[in-house]
Amino acid sequence: MRKTHRITLYLTLFILGAYLGLCSELGATNSSNQTGLFLSLLQDLLLRVPSSERIREWSDYYTNGSHLAGQGRQQAEWTQALWKEFGIPQMTMTTHETTLEFPRSHRVALIDIGSTNDTLLHEATFIEDIKAKADFGEPQFLPAIFTGAGVGNMTAQYVYANFGLQQDYEDLLRANVDLEGKIALVKSTFASSFLMQRNLSAHRSSQVNAAANHGISGVIVYPDPQMDGKFTEANGYIPYPDGPARAPTLIERGSISSPNTRAAILAIPISYADAIPLLQALNNHGPLATELNERWHGGGLTHKGVYYSVGPSPTNIVLNLNNDPSITQGLLYNVIGTIPGSVFPDEVVILGNHRDSLGPGANDGNGGSSALNEVVRSFGVALAKGWKPLRTVIFASWDGGELELAGSQAWIDENFAWLNTSVVAYLNVVVAGAGTEFRAQGSPLLTRVMRDATSKIQSPSQPASSILDVWGGEISPGAGGDSQSFQGFILASSVDFAFDTGLDEAMFPYHSQFDLVDWVDRFGDPDRELHLATTKIWSIMTSLLAYSPVIPVTLNDYALFLQQSLDTIELQVPLKTMDTGKLHKAIRDLHQATLTFDSYAHSLAGKIAQQPKSTDLLQLAQDMNKQYLIFERIFAHPNPETLADRHMVLPLSSFYTKATGIPVLSQSMTAGNWPAAETYQDILVARIYDMIKLLNQAVGRLKHHETNVQLGL
Repeated sequence: MRKTHRITLYLTLFILGAYLGLCSELGATNSSNQTGLFLSLLQDLLLRVPSSERIREWSDYYTNGSHLAGQGRQQAEWTQALWKEFGIPQMTMTTHETTLEFPRSHRVALIDIGSTNDTLLHEATFIEDIKAKADFGEPQFLPAIFTGAGVGNMTAQYVYANFGLQQDYEDLLRANVDLEGKIALVKSTFASSFLMQRNLSAHRSSQVNAAANHGISGVIVYPDPQMDGKFTEANGYIPYPDGPARAPTLIERGSISSPNTRAAILAIPISYADAIPLLQALNNHGPLATELNERWHGGGLTHKGVYYSVGPSPTNIVLNLNNDPSITQGLLYNVIGTIPGSVFPDEVVILGNHRDSLGPGANDGNGGSSALNEVVRSFGVALAKGWKPLRTVIFASWDGGELELAGSQAWIDENFAWLNTSVVAYLNVVVAGAGTEFRAQGSPLLTRVMRDATSKIQSPSQPASSILDVWGGEISPGAGGDSQSFQGFILASSVDFAFDTGLDEAMFPYHSQFDLVDWVDRFGDPDRELHLATTKIWSIMTSLLAYSPVIPVTLNDYALFLQQSLDTIELQVPLKTMDTGKLHKAIRDLHQATLTFDSYAHSLAGKIAQQPKSTDLLQLAQDMNKQYLIFERIFAHPNPETLADRHMVLPLSSFYTKATGIPVLSQSMTAGNWPAAETYQDILVARIYDMIKLLNQAVGRLKHHETNVQLGL
């Protein structure tokens, strides 16, 4: 009981002090509902402080010089000092040893071996024709590679394999195209809106795995203008830097596997300028792509004399691939800023962004880094006015995001015990303002706070509407950026959100040397209005999660998502040979239990607003909050095959891949693996009823309290 009285005293004192400070600063008058007015005053400050000029200043700093994973110590120290200057009371820089990879020697060469002396027909370059500038003393930008790809040197005939996914290789085999031992030239599947609409987006690791499974010995990936919608040279648009079309020498870097693993085959990225001679050498060899099926239509280089013949290349026309990176042990540098919670210090809200980048990173990920600095600065101003959060707030600037999330994953590994029982939510931003299309991906539990935050902020693209009005309010399933570490590993409710490019906008220069502040200035977000909107959403969500005594989430949103996911799965399975009745019933029962729980939680929040000094009500709030922390985590699979399977309800798919909930059940049923599907259903049903029991018990305790109040006990 002493602890509860202490909580009440702290809550009353901090609300009063912060309230008076903010009221004085904003000229507000007193109110009987000080808690509600205080939140309004805080949010007004958070909406007013961020500056577009500061965002550009931070972006100029972060993009000046190479900052691949492991190169970030100087930027980490700078960020740590900056956040300390902003007034964040606890600042640390953590280091984590990992395997680092840098380019050393690699080659893609087109060779005619039919003559007496081999004839070099074309050789790719691995750095763009306009190098990003680094000031004197800053690390210079490096050539492009895929980290985690197979290492070696090989020479072989090659084929054109469209997007390089499972179905593409099956199409080639049906066309009697020999694949064994060949090299595959494939189009990038990074998400353009064009590819997302057609469900063709996939991670590059999926391309490498599909190739290896079909006897391919090496993969070359290039960004075909097909993914760029209308913004192409063929449509009359001038390439960057003079126009918005994709630069011909742009190369999309990336990772294939985690630092301590390696793909089975070679994989190298090239530009479409270097892909053209390779594609032209296949002209009239093998079937045309258009002769296979509609999936193969639409290559964007026909105006360059490319027929999109699939090959194989003639026996004398081969490719030489060499991948010999520098692989070494090194350190990652994470920056962690903490504002301790004054009432519920063991309940934690974390905001994060990866600071490392594969190029200058003006969009990915230092657009998010710049926005995060403004969020931190805004909360620093609030702290100076006397504000303290109820819950602990942690700001995280991760290293190693582009190294398969190695920095955030290492930090979670080292702090797993307390994170697993404390994290209320993780809020992630990678891209803050590359385009006008707002998206959010993550846990349905954060739908309510995301809608609340976006309803308070004007849409940058449609000023007469709020962001919520334009967006629509649906968080899609999946996990982007470092939210994969939190949602996938400790099952903390997470969301990744962004203003990204839409169908009628030029693609930003993803993972390339062209991802420059100049591109943002001229084609992305010249006034930084999109970055400002991202900053404000981030701050308002944090204020809601960190300040509300009862965590402001709606459990019924999760039950609705489960039902929608199961309905979607059943529509995708052509022949239903499995009875899912017990799962449907469990979800219906969860629906009713969450409706009841949410109703009592809402009622409790209202009572606390009217009686902020009530010891008993605060104790009940802590009890209710425990159920929120347990809810997502109860869906941890007891024996997952991979990290991606640990969360039974939410997939770890990136935003550019179309995903559905309950992913392993979906995969098992689609594959006709009915024993696995039945087992998975049984586990999921058991977990749902475990949660229903906990919710009912919590509601029972609340009812018991109400009865005692009515009886005067």
